[in-house]
Amino acid sequence: MFAPDETLSDGAAEEATLGFLDEDNTPPWDTWIGVFHAQARLSPRWHDDAPLDYLVSWVPKDLVDRVTIGIEVNPEECLVWLEDSCVPLSTDCRARGLLAR
Repeated sequence: MFAPDETLSDGAAEEATLGFLDEDNTPPWDTWIGVFHAQARLSPRWHDDAPLDYLVSWVPKDLVDRVTIGIEVNPEECLVWLEDSCVPLSTDCRARGLLAR
């Protein structure tokens, strides 16, 4: 998941993912699943419960480790795995057994 309004566009995730994520932390357009709106924070580490828009994208299996590193080096935490988030979509997908890395 990517929260575009939260990005610092620092390029750290771009470097860590060898270009899979761009300098703004955006995943490639052809992996996008949809843009969603939540009245909850993206990450459990966030203290702000302000509404937010977020992009969900698919990550090819062979790039999961690389994207995990990109998430880890992202200081503003605008990137998170759906299964690690606090948004209702995560809860719904988890209940249906749809989340797996």
